[in-house]
Amino acid sequence: MAGGLVLAAVLTGCSEEGQAPGGGPAYGGAAGPLNPAGIPAAFVPLIEGVSGKYCPEITGAALAAQLKQESGFRLKIVNPDSGASGPAQFMPATWTQYGKDADGNGTNSPFDPADAVDAQARYMCDLVAMMRPRVQSGALKGDVLDLAWAGYNAGQGKVFLAGGIPDIQETKDYIRILRQNMLAFTAAAPAGEGSGQWANPLKPAAYQVLSTFGPRKRPCPTCSADHKGTDMPVPTGTQVKAACGGTVLAASTAMQGLGTAVVLKCGKGIRTYYGHMSALRVMPGATVKPGQVVGLSGNTGNSTGPHLHFEIHTDSPDSGSVWAGTAVDPVPFMKQQGVPL
Repeated sequence: MAGGLVLAAVLTGCSEEGQAPGGGPAYGGAAGPLNPAGIPAAFVPLIEGVSGKYCPEITGAALAAQLKQESGFRLKIVNPDSGASGPAQFMPATWTQYGKDADGNGTNSPFDPADAVDAQARYMCDLVAMMRPRVQSGALKGDVLDLAWAGYNAGQGKVFLAGGIPDIQETKDYIRILRQNMLAFTAAAPAGEGSGQWANPLKPAAYQVLSTFGPRKRPCPTCSADHKGTDMPVPTGTQVKAACGGTVLAASTAMQGLGTAVVLKCGKGIRTYYGHMSALRVMPGATVKPGQVVGLSGNTGNSTGPHLHFEIHTDSPDSGSVWAGTAVDPVPFMKQQGVPL
């Protein structure tokens, strides 16, 4: 249900260049093209038309996920208790602020699919713009997109009061379902496991390799003295990209010392690890291509500051422990693939 609280008119949303207002790091939604399966044909071009238009987080898959949950893409639907209307279930007061004749057909209506989808995208990007700086300052905990969805469902006031996702079962279920929907509406990447293609996990972001592979002085009491990867400091929220084409073996917010992390199976016994992130952008079992966004950098787990921990294992079996295989130095390995770190 859109519009638990009406947003102040001064909000500007995210820039179309993929940068946060003020030049901060951009936060990515689910990467990959829209999978139209299960979306009514009339909605597909409307969703694709505003995918990433107002901010990079609000992709076509994210919009489709909400529309499915809010209304099942039905047009003439009204909540008899709240008055929420149309496929995006806008509250009357919120529609007064966001509603406009997006397709120029002379009608400004929450029941018009073009008007509703465009308004939904703008409203969601304004919510994202409210959540992002609070996450960066530490005032809010959680994923920016999840927090924006919570604001859409329960009202941003409850998100601010809770300092993160409110302890409301309906809202938590809403986010969980949207994540599942979004995965279903994201088209599989064409490059699958064992594609043999490689990409830098951070470019074009600026970074330098600091803590390298092998023995080191412990940077923190719980940090390892035998470093299994390479650390690349970048601001929290920097897009982290798949170094290989493959499948997601694990994506978790509790990956031992790596905190929020993703593990990819690249084929031929190779796995890549992306640790200490602030947010996930893929789910286990998903297919990714080189350069696809898998998460956002952060400072979770055993970490002394925002950075990406990038780790590579070879000789990993097809099944067994997520940590199986032999850790190798990522710098010479990636150089051999033609991708210097």
